[in-house]
Amino acid sequence: MFEIFGRKVEPGQKVFDYCHVGYLAGNTECRIGYGVFNGVKEGPVLTLISALHGWEPMGTEIIRRTFLDVDPKDLSGTVVVIPIANPFSMEFGGTAESSGLQINPADSLNLNRVFPGRGGSGWLTEQLAHLYTEEISRVSDVVLDYHDGTSSNNMIPLVTFLAYEPELGYQADLAARTETLAKAMGAQVGRRIEGDAPDSGNISAALGIRGVPTMMLSVAGLGQVDENVDEGIRCTKNLMKAMGILEGEVDRPEYQLYCSGPQHKVLLTTAGGFFYPAPGATLGAWVQQGQEIGVILDPLTSEVRETLRAPFKGILGMFRGKMVTNPGGMVGHLANLEDYYWSLGTLPGSEDSSLV
Repeated sequence: MFEIFGRKVEPGQKVFDYCHVGYLAGNTECRIGYGVFNGVKEGPVLTLISALHGWEPMGTEIIRRTFLDVDPKDLSGTVVVIPIANPFSMEFGGTAESSGLQINPADSLNLNRVFPGRGGSGWLTEQLAHLYTEEISRVSDVVLDYHDGTSSNNMIPLVTFLAYEPELGYQADLAARTETLAKAMGAQVGRRIEGDAPDSGNISAALGIRGVPTMMLSVAGLGQVDENVDEGIRCTKNLMKAMGILEGEVDRPEYQLYCSGPQHKVLLTTAGGFFYPAPGATLGAWVQQGQEIGVILDPLTSEVRETLRAPFKGILGMFRGKMVTNPGGMVGHLANLEDYYWSLGTLPGSEDSSLV
C-alpha cells in the first residue's frame, strides 16, 4: 500500500486525484492534481513534478505522454506525478515573453524560490512549497523537476543538479548518488551547480537537505510538441530504468557533455528589438568562439542594435525561436566544448569517441 496526499493506492493500481490546498478571498479553490502508478513489485519511489513555473508547460506534456503506455503491473516501485505544481501561474497572466507566468498571481511569489515553504499562515505559494516539501520528501527516493525554454526558446535535454557539498550540510553521499542518476538520464548536456545552500529557496536544495536526490530536466519549449518532447520522454524513462522501476537498458544519445560553473553560459541580450538568428546558428548546433549567432534589429529602421557572438566554442543547448525580445531577453545556453569535466560518446566537431 502506498499513500500520498491522504490517498491510499493498492499495488498494481493507477489513480488520478486532486489535493485541496486552500481558498482565496473570493472562495476560489486552489487544488493540485496528481497521479500515482504503484507497481506490483517492491522498489523505489520516483516523483516527477512539473510547472513550478506556469509559463513552462512542456514537462506537463512529457509526463502525460510518458505514462500513456506505462502499466503499473510492469513497475518495480512507484511513480508519483504532479504535472501542474503551480496551477494559477499556468491559468492566468502572460508577458511579452510568454503565456502564463513565472510567479503565482495569487501572491506574486516564485514557487521555486520559497522552498521549503511555510504552512499555516504562509502565503498560498509558501503553502504549496510546504506541502510539496513535506509530502514529497516523506515518500520519495528521487525527484525530477521539469522546466523548458518558455515560449521564447527551445531546448535539447539539459539536466541541472546541485553539487550537494557536505560542508553546506548535505549528506556525504548525496552528490555522488545524484550525479550518477543525472548521467544515467542520458541528457545531452548537463550542468552541475556549486555552492547552492540548503536555504536558497529552490526545490533541489530543500529536498536535498532532507536526503532526496533532486534534479531538474529542462527540455523543449516554444509551446510546441516536437522531437525534444520525445527526448524528454526518453530521459524520463532512462531515469526509471536506472532506478530499476522500469525494465530495459538506458538509451544513450550520440554524446553527453557535462559542465560546471562558468563552463556553461546563459546568453542574454542587452538591446531590445527583433531577434534574427545567424546562418548556422540553430538549436543543438556547435559554434566556434566569436562566431555570430544572431542580431537584434531595430523594427523600424532595420539598424543592427546588437550582434551576439559565442563567447567560446560550444553547443547551443538552448536557442531562441521568438522574434520579439526586450533587453535582457534570453537568446540561449552555451555548453563549453573545450572546458568541461565529463563527456561520453562523440562530441560535435571531434574525430574520436574516447571517454573523458
